[in-house]
Amino acid sequence: MKRVTIVTDLMFAARDSFYNDKDEVFNLITYIILEKEDRNKVHSDDYRKEIADKAEIELIDSKDGSKLAYSAPYDMTAKAVID
Repeated sequence: MKRVTIVTDLMFAARDSFYNDKDEVFNLITYIILEKEDRNKVHSDDYRKEIADKAEIELIDSKDGSKLAYSAPYDMTAKAVID
């Protein structure tokens, strides 16, 4: 099932959308790599793991029952919306 994940850079109020079947964490890591890290390594599983550890992503339950992925070091969030 395709979903829309909205990723927000809270520091710069920048937003981007991902239209795929991946979860919030995957899309947040992708955004971090594309915008802040070495975008040439976006498909490297080892590099994604390294960034995931560095990003310290936590899942937060919203009042509406949805999940919000948050990275404090990068000050970014990702929230999925079913399309």
